[in-house]
Amino acid sequence: MLRVALALAFIVGTASAGAAASPGAEDACIATNANFRAADGVRLEGAVLGRGTTGVVLAHQLAGDRCQWLPFARELTAKGYRALAFDMRGYGSSSGLDGTYPDRDVTAAAKELRRRGATRIVLVGASMGGTGVVVAAPGIRPPVSGLVDLSGPTGFGGVNALPAAKKLRAPALFVAGRDDGSYAIATRTLYRAAASKDKKLLMAPTSWHGVDLVSRPDVKKAVLAFIARVGAS
Repeated sequence: MLRVALALAFIVGTASAGAAASPGAEDACIATNANFRAADGVRLEGAVLGRGTTGVVLAHQLAGDRCQWLPFARELTAKGYRALAFDMRGYGSSSGLDGTYPDRDVTAAAKELRRRGATRIVLVGASMGGTGVVVAAPGIRPPVSGLVDLSGPTGFGGVNALPAAKKLRAPALFVAGRDDGSYAIATRTLYRAAASKDKKLLMAPTSWHGVDLVSRPDVKKAVLAFIARVGAS
């Protein structure tokens, strides 16, 4: 019931925010050049941009796809990173049941970036994808260099992010709009639960959600600074 309520809140919140500003609206997408599989066999598709040795996984939100990440992926590549924006299971070109096990997809994406030459991995996830990066991070080997959770709920698609947060050791940045209802509460909860010694909470003065948050200059600056710091270590 909690997952259903969060999903409905997201849909309503995104619709109202989009009507006001549509900060994340896109008129283009990223052509597929990456095909890989999650550990449970689900086929995933996405696109890798750039050639840097620091790889950034970009995990989208509910009812989205890799297209959401195009502007930010381009900014990352311009700064020398290798970015993988991909369709999570059940969305876009990927197979599987939508809205389930986002952590498995994030883990597979990190593995794909390493296969392509990335030596350091930073996970960035929005809403559903944010839950995915928090749950996936403790189990990825070699360990990730850091993670960014944008409006991730504490539980989604059969996974619970709270126990995972208590196992986090990697640097972590938690971001949400302070007026984003239950997602603002969830972000604060995960931040407090995170065991990482290097962690930060950013509550932006907005109701924007997930991927849209990186359209804000203050959030974008903070996320890019975080990636630069942990991706160079």
